[in-house]
Amino acid sequence: MASFYVYKVLFPLWLIAITSLATFAIDSADLQGRLEVLFTLLLSTIALVYVVQESIPKISFLTLVDKIVN
Repeated sequence: MASFYVYKVLFPLWLIAITSLATFAIDSADLQGRLEVLFTLLLSTIALVYVVQESIPKISFLTLVDKIVN
């Protein structure tokens, strides 16, 4: 079951985090463009966490995947 969480949770989360580095490629004078990219990635992360909550079993303690996502 570990590969499920790696491919469905950790890998997409890693891609979102790496994509956030694209804001440094945008000209620093273009503040609106940078903020658009960051807010889009923030919404993507929130959507991923919402979807992940449905697939992770409900337990009373935090697992390693829970800690990484949080």
